[in-house]
Amino acid sequence: MPVNKSKSFKSMLLLATGLVTFAVVSESAFAVPIDANYFVRPFLRVGSGPGIVQDGLETNGPIEATQTQNVSGFSTSTVNLAEGTVKVSAEATAAQPILTTSGTFGERLTIRGGVGTNWDMDFTLDGFVEGDLGPRASGSPDPFVFYNLKIAVLEAGVADYSNFWGIATNTCWGQDPLNCTEVYPLAKVSVTELIDIPYDPNESTFSMDISDTISASILLLTNNALLDLFVAANVAVVLSGGVSSGVVNYSSDFSNTAAFSQNFAPGVMAYSSSGQFLGLPTPPPAQVPTPGTLAMLMIGLLGLMGRSIRSKKNS
Repeated sequence: MPVNKSKSFKSMLLLATGLVTFAVVSESAFAVPIDANYFVRPFLRVGSGPGIVQDGLETNGPIEATQTQNVSGFSTSTVNLAEGTVKVSAEATAAQPILTTSGTFGERLTIRGGVGTNWDMDFTLDGFVEGDLGPRASGSPDPFVFYNLKIAVLEAGVADYSNFWGIATNTCWGQDPLNCTEVYPLAKVSVTELIDIPYDPNESTFSMDISDTISASILLLTNNALLDLFVAANVAVVLSGGVSSGVVNYSSDFSNTAAFSQNFAPGVMAYSSSGQFLGLPTPPPAQVPTPGTLAMLMIGLLGLMGRSIRSKKNS
């Protein structure tokens, strides 16, 4: 059967072009968006309700921020993205019934080569509350320590520092629930505890150690995952009865910290948009073939085409 040289050549040229295009697209598919997405947010509140608030939010810039107040008592919060820590502490007398110390951070992670493996993470709170005791009025509300820890992981770009937990807990957060695009978290873990401060009328002091850990694990479904991680810690000492609570003063020290840790399977490569989160660098640039490389590839494929045509002609 005669060979249609023109048709054969076009088919080979189309194949060559497809192979080159595939090479470019395959490499660029691993490119990471140029917009960084990370933040640190130390946060303090004096009093209940709106109270007096100090918000130390820093986005796409400093990887550590601190807020300190001495308007009523003393409290401080430091969030460090490189360490993955939230360090909070407070000191007050019963004249200030509530001091809330909090911290949140977020980071965008690129995880490569991990399909079928797990991304495991822990967030641990460790510290103590101690102080002096005095007379306690009958019927006074129990003084207590409140703490809350959170981990949430969502697809990149779905949430930010202002709405991540709402979105993680409500698939239609901020949308019309009857007509919404549902968003599902890959991980959503939290713990909330209220622990009574021990009161003994025969004792002049109290002391309590507090330690807790929350854990999350995500099965990675692709070899090029782009995910947003959000982590938060919140600690408050609540003396609802004020001076009648029986607590004269207290020191709340969690500067030993709320600390985040993570683990990937061997061979998995993880990167952070800040380039500093727990030592993870920024992703390397995508290795797109250079024009010279593409030209050489095209020449080689055209050479193969010519050989194929000559072979058919001589057969």
